[in-house]
Amino acid sequence: MEPNHADELEAAELSSAERTRRERARLFAAAGSCPELAEVAEWAVSGDGAGAVVLHGEERKGRGVQASTVGNGYVEMVLHRGGGALRPMQDGRSDPADQAFVTDEAAVARTYPTYMSNILDDLFRARPDLRAGVKRYYLHQPTRRVVDHFLERTGLPSEKVAITVDRYGCTHAAGMLISLAEDLESGEVRLGGDDTVVFAGVGANVHFGGQVVQL
Repeated sequence: MEPNHADELEAAELSSAERTRRERARLFAAAGSCPELAEVAEWAVSGDGAGAVVLHGEERKGRGVQASTVGNGYVEMVLHRGGGALRPMQDGRSDPADQAFVTDEAAVARTYPTYMSNILDDLFRARPDLRAGVKRYYLHQPTRRVVDHFLERTGLPSEKVAITVDRYGCTHAAGMLISLAEDLESGEVRLGGDDTVVFAGVGANVHFGGQVVQL
């Protein structure tokens, strides 16, 4: 039988992703007993995340997306000086450091509460009747400290906000789907159970959006 290289590649990718997840979880568990390490881990552990949702459409009134908002702004939260025509990677025309993506964490902490508040305000301005019935909030989580500050500022109930950043680090937009997947697995929410949830995220430099969804 001929080897299936596609299956081998997929298995290798999954294995790598699982090793990364376990290493992050191990680092954050260790950080819990060392305040100095926790300080470093919270701000330094970040990385691309991947997530996907398979959607199945059906005709049922009251299910699915109930409100949605999206927008753009500009705050230079992520710096990337390399690339393009001015500083291409080839021919020694840019320094290797120019190819790095550097996050301005102070800018993230400063702007996150404003944009996230605007997202929620826009969503519930469209459907104020849904606010009281929200069971879970799935938010983009830059760091646990930034999220906690946002919850304190807005009064959003912490027990309704799914948190994974303190276990896996910042997985960017995929963190919302990771949190949803964990809640589905634990039974916190249920597809077809008419649970109302909110997704809200802010991307670099700045793209933002959110949805109220009835599962």
